[in-house]
Amino acid sequence: MSPKKKKWSKLEDSTAVDRFSELPDEILCHILSFIPTIFALTTTVLSKRWTPLFYSLAVLRFRFNHETVRNHNSFNHLCRFIDTLMLSPRVSNQTIKTFSLNCCFLLRKFNSPSPSNVSAWVEAAAPKLRHVEKFVLILKYSITLNPIILISRTLVILKLEQLKIQSDNLCVDLP
Repeated sequence: MSPKKKKWSKLEDSTAVDRFSELPDEILCHILSFIPTIFALTTTVLSKRWTPLFYSLAVLRFRFNHETVRNHNSFNHLCRFIDTLMLSPRVSNQTIKTFSLNCCFLLRKFNSPSPSNVSAWVEAAAPKLRHVEKFVLILKYSITLNPIILISRTLVILKLEQLKIQSDNLCVDLP
């Protein structure tokens, strides 16, 4: 028997072992935190066990770029996905370690994520409410936000680009 046939016959004899199912939820969530949030969602089709894991992710990264937004449908899908995840009562008390929203280019042909969408997402991820340690907001257009993102005891990294903070009486409370 040729070496290749021996190799295949060995594989056929052994039973497939699902080692991922043996891992604790915390480790699976840690693994999922290394991939973009939109791709972590696709793991929910693997089994029912993965759905609650997705909703307990502590690292949320959303990017509007040429990979994630190819047409108007994919743009709307991404906005609805972020709405569902950020505004869901299922995750409203979930701690978020990292929140990152990056609009890498002007999405004029898709009307960009509206300022009201971005405001709602940012307020839902407010560092004070969700114990965020790293908060990144990069936009290629200017919007005005509530100063809630400047009040936190847990924030370690704050990165803001193209942002106006609306307040007559601005209060900043960061470590």
